[in-house]
Amino acid sequence: MQGWYQLGGAIASAAATGLFALWLQGSQAQPPTHHAQKLGGLANMVPPAPTESSNLPQSGDRMTINGREVAAPWYRWRPEKDSSWRLGIRDVTFGKLFGGELRDTQNPDQQPIQWFAYEQTVETHLAQGSRYLDITQLAQDAGWHWWIEGKTLHVTTQEATVNAIRRGEHEWGIRWVLQFDRATPWQNQLVGRITAESQSQQKDPQGTQARPQHEWMVAVDTQFLNKELQKKATNLAQDSLMGIKVREGKLRLRLQTPLHCPPRIQTLGDPPRLVLDLGPTAMPERDMLWAPGIRWRQDWIQVGSDRLGVRWLEIDLKKETMAVKPIGQPHTQVGLSSLAELARQWQAYAAINGGFFNRNNYLPLGVVRRDGMWLSAPVLGRGAIGWNDEGDVKIAPLRFQETITTGTGRQFPVIFFNSGYVRAGIARYNRQWGKTYTPLTDGEILVIVRDHRVVKRHQADKAGEKAYQIPTDGYLLALRSFHSAASAFPVGIRVTSQRSPQPTDFNNYPHILGAGPILLRNGDQVLNASQESFSRNFAAGRAPRSVVGTTNSGKLLLAAIHYSCDRDGKAIAPNLETTAQIMQRIGAVDALNLDGGNSSTLYLGGRILNKSPRQTGRIHNGIGVFLENSPATPH
Repeated sequence: MQGWYQLGGAIASAAATGLFALWLQGSQAQPPTHHAQKLGGLANMVPPAPTESSNLPQSGDRMTINGREVAAPWYRWRPEKDSSWRLGIRDVTFGKLFGGELRDTQNPDQQPIQWFAYEQTVETHLAQGSRYLDITQLAQDAGWHWWIEGKTLHVTTQEATVNAIRRGEHEWGIRWVLQFDRATPWQNQLVGRITAESQSQQKDPQGTQARPQHEWMVAVDTQFLNKELQKKATNLAQDSLMGIKVREGKLRLRLQTPLHCPPRIQTLGDPPRLVLDLGPTAMPERDMLWAPGIRWRQDWIQVGSDRLGVRWLEIDLKKETMAVKPIGQPHTQVGLSSLAELARQWQAYAAINGGFFNRNNYLPLGVVRRDGMWLSAPVLGRGAIGWNDEGDVKIAPLRFQETITTGTGRQFPVIFFNSGYVRAGIARYNRQWGKTYTPLTDGEILVIVRDHRVVKRHQADKAGEKAYQIPTDGYLLALRSFHSAASAFPVGIRVTSQRSPQPTDFNNYPHILGAGPILLRNGDQVLNASQESFSRNFAAGRAPRSVVGTTNSGKLLLAAIHYSCDRDGKAIAPNLETTAQIMQRIGAVDALNLDGGNSSTLYLGGRILNKSPRQTGRIHNGIGVFLENSPATPH
């Protein structure tokens, strides 16, 4: 049955349609005011007239939107010497802080955008690891005011009013629609997780335990037309809409959804509306040439009974302006950061999380090679990907063979180099590991080698208690449960090292990153987790996945498969076999599984593509994508 509720008091019923809808309609709207009027005369300032001294581009890292300060880079430039000034904000800012949408495009220099009824195609500008949208015309058309003070861009928009709210129940879920008298900025963010124990209703009507939920906050720069409308809307807050409040001139809607089932929110024009869909298909499909050599794709892939949302980037390695390199902690192999933090440090335009690491001591558990320098060696013969600056790529199992030879001719294998993986034997650490080494096991014997000679020995006590200096002109050997070898390394003896990857042609690839297992080779599935020393549970387990692969045309694929939701609101994720099938469907011929679960993160131009930033874990390393003028060095 469908019912329409008018605040005037009349209630009408119609024939059953499978839709239950509520519409709140207020009295006649009052003449609009401006946020700018509340902020005083400054809001009506126009950008200062350009002078010879201000011909260079301006940039900053702060914005205020209707008086609220946020960290958001902006860019102001003149395309030509005598042309007018253009104002640019990052496309992620346009989406996250204003609620604008990006449309598909095959021209990286032109980006179609939509903000309520405002549909335009704007110029793009690449700088400092971000892509900026020229919003000069949009700001003028929408009646925004903006001005610059130092490193801060101030933006004010016209004040909006909520005229009506509608709620509808569909086969796929619930839809809420908010109608305004004008377009206005809005934001959505994940607030946190609501456990079943904290929910007031512990059991559903069938008597089963309530599922944990995610809570979302949708904030809109608007207020209700009148108190009566706000009161009626508040009374409607039920089920998925947990609360409606107005605070500091901002409407706040609290939404509740099943875990990993985010709401899909979009805007419509004539009249301006905000549409919130709460169902299983939150991810929109996408095919966008985001920048020269970087294509952003999103699609739903059906594998068996599972329908999974996949997000991936196609990277054209043959493009002269393109560079791809491993990224990680600057000047050390110890420590974790979010992928977004690493990308900002390195000024990478795109990135994906990389190999495995120890979550307890933040140390790498796989190979990392950058610009020909071995930062960490492989472990257990697991899969790795190597590539060069000409666009050649190799995915194969990788081992590292290293031998230490003393002046007396005795030889010892080095089982690990700059690695957090622990096993009895000799491990070697140089300055790429960091300035110091802290023992990972009890009772290690540490041999300090400088200029190919042993200069000092230490008998360490407990693991993790004391840090030992690593020489800049040598390295440190850690003897673990191998005291019988200590006599071969007296102070003063000469020591040499020989090392090479196996297979040796990995030497031809200055950039290497290891993870595993390998999923595809020459288009065929070759998944064999046990061969790469992964457990059966690891292979069969369902979790978010990150994958790197290559296509027949030589493009690099960076893919992330996060949780998707079925019709019952249950979160589903792929196992490794499903992941391999998905990679085949999106065009991969070779593919390597990367670290997954909480680490799985795909980044583009300041945004996390596959999940909320609140759900993003810290990682040890990743793969960064750089464009022309990118420094590819951390800042």
